[in-house]
Amino acid sequence: MSRPWVSSLLGLAALVLLLWGGANCNFIKFESTTTVAGQGVEPTTLNFGLWSYARYVIVQSGGYVTAGKVCMLYPENMSAEDDAYWEAARIIMGILWVVAVGMLVFACCTACCSKELDTLHRGAPPLVYMLFCILSGLLFLVLDSNLCKNNSLVRSLNVDGRVTSVEFPETCSLGTGGILVAIATALWGLAGVLSVMAQRKTSKSTEANEALTEALISDDV
Repeated sequence: MSRPWVSSLLGLAALVLLLWGGANCNFIKFESTTTVAGQGVEPTTLNFGLWSYARYVIVQSGGYVTAGKVCMLYPENMSAEDDAYWEAARIIMGILWVVAVGMLVFACCTACCSKELDTLHRGAPPLVYMLFCILSGLLFLVLDSNLCKNNSLVRSLNVDGRVTSVEFPETCSLGTGGILVAIATALWGLAGVLSVMAQRKTSKSTEANEALTEALISDDV
């Protein structure tokens, strides 16, 4: 398999992982630890995304929390507008969505005239891959936001008198969505490197063929 195909497949895989991981409500997580009063209680993982969080319920009889998989929008008193890092991550994710859709539309519209745009198509992939690599990496700004370091929902559970069997850390860790985005970021970078290598190889091959053709023409003359 040639390197252009490898980089294209890596880019496609990265795009799927990026859009899936960034759009879900499990970009970051808070994993509970069991308190002395809660021996035997299973740990709970609370998941949070850029736009929504996974619904959870307080079980008062056992003093613990159960988390579901249904995503809910954040309450009005928890807004990204007051948090520069969180807001930046959301804007960047929106840009990535727009760019991804724009790329697909552009590819479909220019498929019939690929010969005229051959030069553009050869030069664009490395730039696109590195752009996505940088932008997807900037999504991790959310790790410095209040959503991660001062989450009001998690903080309220720690001080809630009904939750006695578990407690949650003050700082988040990467959730499944965040891990997928991290993998996508690495794949974008790798796709960019392979794409550049493929272009250089093609360029050298073209130069060699041109030199050989010129030599043959000179011999004929």
